Amino acid sequence: AAAAAAAAVGLPSQALDPSALPSVSESAARRTAEGAAFNLYPETWSAALAARRARRRNAALAGGAAALWVAIALALFGWPSWLASRNRRLQAQVDALAPEEAAVQEVRGRIRTIDRYSDRTWSPLEILLEVCRALPPDVTLERFVYDGTKREAQVDAASHATAPAYEFSNLLKGSPLLARNDIVRGPTENKNTGRTAFTVRLSFAGGEGEGAAP
Repeated sequence: AAAAAAAAVGLPSQALDPSALPSVSESAARRTAEGAAFNLYPETWSAALAARRARRRNAALAGGAAALWVAIALALFGWPSWLASRNRRLQAQVDALAPEEAAVQEVRGRIRTIDRYSDRTWSPLEILLEVCRALPPDVTLERFVYDGTKREAQVDAASHATAPAYEFSNLLKGSPLLARNDIVRGPTENKNTGRTAFTVRLSFAGGEGEGAAP
């Protein structure tokens, strides 16, 4: 059969004694040295290895997908839960420190009260002194009412003309203790006495709660 096949393709053929042939490993080495490929690896093994690699790749993809799903689940559910737990812990700490905080606030309130009562900057005497400094020669102070709660005072005065009333109001604007002053009544001339009466309301400068108590 070998001779017939060789004759069919025009090649020479030679019958060899199998017992005279070299070993399989020697034959493979010779073919490799001559540059001829000789695959001793069974095809079934290659297929099995390819299938194993495919299974490993699929397992890795499945594991990655599972890890991604777990990460997303933690982000959607675990993170808010952790924040809520942390908020509860912080609230517990706040509740535990509440008595100490209340004590500190009480001390601060007492200090503010002491400061308010000890600061005589806007005391009745100081406001009255500012009024007297601003009185023009022709203006007579008739009544002075001080209201520390509203942080204002009211001055009733009289003069022989209208102009001194406005002069008095303008001079009060230069006082650092007063935010503003307004003529709330008059100037009105009394025909019987010939004097012009008016009332000025004074608003204290400074923030709320500053100054002396009423």
